[in-house]
Amino acid sequence: MTITINHFKTRIVRYPLFALGLACTLITTGLHAGLNTAEWAYWIAAVGTVGTLLGTTWLATSETRRRERQEAARGFIVAAALAPRLKMLAFQIGCFQATLTFTDWDDMLHGRPHEIAANFVSIGYEPASTKELLALESMSDNCATKLAYAQSQFSMVKSDIEAYVQGMGNPDRPLPPAIGRIWLEWVADLGDRINEITRQMNDAAQPHAVAPSQLDLYGENDE
Repeated sequence: MTITINHFKTRIVRYPLFALGLACTLITTGLHAGLNTAEWAYWIAAVGTVGTLLGTTWLATSETRRRERQEAARGFIVAAALAPRLKMLAFQIGCFQATLTFTDWDDMLHGRPHEIAANFVSIGYEPASTKELLALESMSDNCATKLAYAQSQFSMVKSDIEAYVQGMGNPDRPLPPAIGRIWLEWVADLGDRINEITRQMNDAAQPHAVAPSQLDLYGENDE
């Protein structure tokens, strides 16, 4: 809040001082030019027009910067909210990847495809909404686009794995090693994408995360 107040005070003070300085400069120029009464009328009107144009331009630029700051702030807030969800998703994907990686295809997977697939299909993840993705547009490295793609990829992989296991019919039927390796390739790529996006969000949001003070928590000063 302090930043907002200081910025507001700066805006209130800076423009009048600039306008006053410009007016004094133009009036001094007019005095040195030896203008008569009629010429002074035109000169003052010209000064007012120039001042109005400059003021309008300055206010428009200031408003644009304010909107950009607000959009960036929304992006940081959404990134901070999404990061824990993505970390949990990455952890669960990693567990499934480890199961596939360290499984003996000729022994341990026999009769277990349904169980293994169920563990992956049951992963709970609330996808970022369109509104949240749009808020991330202000962040660098195409974070919003990467997240949208990763979420779509995650949904596709879940659907394909679930459909395959349901189509197997017999729950005791072993999973062919070739299918297991395809699943492993899918989740490895997906896990890498999710981890990369999570790192980007953490890097972007961390500098803006400020620990609450004693006054905020308990109504007391830190001292």
